[in-house]
Amino acid sequence: MNFNEIDTGKILKTIRKHAGLTQEELAHKLNTGQSTISKIERNETTMYLDFLMECAKMTGTQEMVVEMLFGKEVAEKAKELMLNVLQTDN
Repeated sequence: MNFNEIDTGKILKTIRKHAGLTQEELAHKLNTGQSTISKIERNETTMYLDFLMECAKMTGTQEMVVEMLFGKEVAEKAKELMLNVLQTDN
């Protein structure tokens, strides 16, 4: 599956709602317009991976996005690896 085949609009809408934000509130946090968020959610415009990850960072939904993109198993493995790296650095 390539990134173009993923319903990025659905992912954005899901994480925005999970964070309890309106389109306007998310747009403000990202220094963009509400119409841009609306177009992405309706899949009328392309959303690049870096923008999606910035949205995830702003909404605190990074793990959710990784899971939605790659599946629960990959998300759990990534989390485990990150925790191991953090423990090793201390």
